[in-house]
Amino acid sequence: MRVPIRHIVDNLVWSTTGTVWAVFRVTPVSNRYAPARARAELTSRLTSMVRQLEGAPRWYGLAAQIDAGEIGTHMIEGIDLERHPAWEEIADACFDLMADQEMFRRTHWLAVPLKAPTRQAAWAGQLAATWTEVADLLGMAPAQVSEREVAAYRQQARHLAATLASGPALRPARPAEIVWMCRHAICRGLDEPLLLEAEKAPTGGGRIVGGTLRSPSYLDLGQVRLTEGGRPPAAGGDASNSGWKGRGARGLPRADGTSPIARRWLQAESEAGTSYQAHFVVAKEGVTLNGVGLLRRVSFQADNPRDGLTLARYIDVHLAETRRS
Repeated sequence: MRVPIRHIVDNLVWSTTGTVWAVFRVTPVSNRYAPARARAELTSRLTSMVRQLEGAPRWYGLAAQIDAGEIGTHMIEGIDLERHPAWEEIADACFDLMADQEMFRRTHWLAVPLKAPTRQAAWAGQLAATWTEVADLLGMAPAQVSEREVAAYRQQARHLAATLASGPALRPARPAEIVWMCRHAICRGLDEPLLLEAEKAPTGGGRIVGGTLRSPSYLDLGQVRLTEGGRPPAAGGDASNSGWKGRGARGLPRADGTSPIARRWLQAESEAGTSYQAHFVVAKEGVTLNGVGLLRRVSFQADNPRDGLTLARYIDVHLAETRRS
């Protein structure tokens, strides 16, 4: 698998396509029991923030694995155990209860592409992307980034953070957290690295040496073999044993019996093990109808079959007007 990262410094990521991204971590807000006014205000702030973004930003919602020791540490944090020895026993009992359980917490991340500060920087990004194609094949280091370019993108990231201050609470992501995001994508369903360790780790980022940005190697993130459509359980690779039956069983066959249509999951093999991942497309939300308002505008009789058709036509016209507006 190709590693999409060239350099990381602070919350800035130089990708292999030449684009520089600013990654922020979004502070979650619990609104399950919040009043309707607070929810509407939060939705308005989030909508305003999204409208201010330019380019093609990315919003990631990742489930980070939680260790039982992490919960136990939070339980006794700030507690004087000498004065409250019973609470220490409760924390130990909770740790024993959750030691073998799989627990996760939802984390949210916002990645925003930054514009090149100058035309020369834009050309340099395109040349760096072209050089990356050759460097990956030859095992050479990626294209260097000057200190002046790093300073320009840092200033742009700070300006972006100030612009988004009216929305949900954001903070710049740490380099170790960005590396964790890549590792998380590989180790879904396995013993993945803990986000708690990445939150406190000072590693993962580069530094300025001699006027250029020097970053550690991220090649270990690419030591993964991906198989789209999975592999059939039979060693012979017979398509009849792959579980793909029906009218479409003749389409897109492969020599090894795999098919992206027969098995709609991704198989990722790495040092951590084999991860099986399923990807789904979320449908676009439809138009919300005010059924009571529609019925108030139309008067009809239930025993007349034509009135039902009139109501259906009126709803179609109302939907068309709603989409145009």
